[in-house]
Amino acid sequence: MLRIVGRGRHADSELLASYRATPSGGFLSSKGLLVAQQWLAEQGWLTREGTTLGATARSLALPDDDETEVARELVRAMILDSLPAWLSASTARGEVREEFLPEDASALFEEMFDDDERDAILLAAASKYDAEALRELGEAGEDVVLSACRDFLEARGRPDLARKARRVSLISDAMGWDISSPNLAGELCRLEVKCYRGRDPTVYLTRNEFEVGSRRPRWYLVLCRSTGDSAPEVVGWTTLTPLIPRMPVDVVLSAEWQVTKIRIDASELRPGLPLDPADALADG
Repeated sequence: MLRIVGRGRHADSELLASYRATPSGGFLSSKGLLVAQQWLAEQGWLTREGTTLGATARSLALPDDDETEVARELVRAMILDSLPAWLSASTARGEVREEFLPEDASALFEEMFDDDERDAILLAAASKYDAEALRELGEAGEDVVLSACRDFLEARGRPDLARKARRVSLISDAMGWDISSPNLAGELCRLEVKCYRGRDPTVYLTRNEFEVGSRRPRWYLVLCRSTGDSAPEVVGWTTLTPLIPRMPVDVVLSAEWQVTKIRIDASELRPGLPLDPADALADG
């Protein structure tokens, strides 16, 4: 397909004529090639302008003298881009579990890659899957915390303050906190939201979040928990104080930590939200 399109641009009628004339030993029909064309366009390998189709920079980066390697690259990209539903189960605990690979996927990998390369592809895709899942989970948690802040303030007769609660992560995710909300005294609170699945709170804290939380007053870590398909629920909050002893320390100037994984004990969390000055810790 990509060989037929080549490096130029072609009209649809020209491509269809080429598909009909392409010898395939009866394995591919022109209709099948049109389906492949549509998939390649959806995946960013081909680009459409009006009634013409041409190669993208992505497809031009493929080797032009080794069709077997082109096929391998397409399979690699397909797994990394599509993140199939079976990926999570087949890469549990950081290793490939062959018993959870679908038969067609297993046969494809066996034909095209050795076991080491197969594992590298699947584990790379799993890492990407985890990152996207964490992003979606985090966004859901931020929505829940924003609504909870507004509900908290409105329930205490302060709709004027509730209107000032904002999700600042929509402006930039580099601020070091996700939600800005006044407390009952009208003081600005900065809430970094972390959402997790499972029973025990385990979160990823960036160096930027840690340093901002260390410098800015009324910075709090708010945890949400998601179970199943239901919306996350606010579990509680803490300041940085109990976490500082567990934070990494740079040993040499040439290597700096940027993200750390922290397990938080339930006893370190205070219930609700840190929007009542009587409850919030003074060193927050």
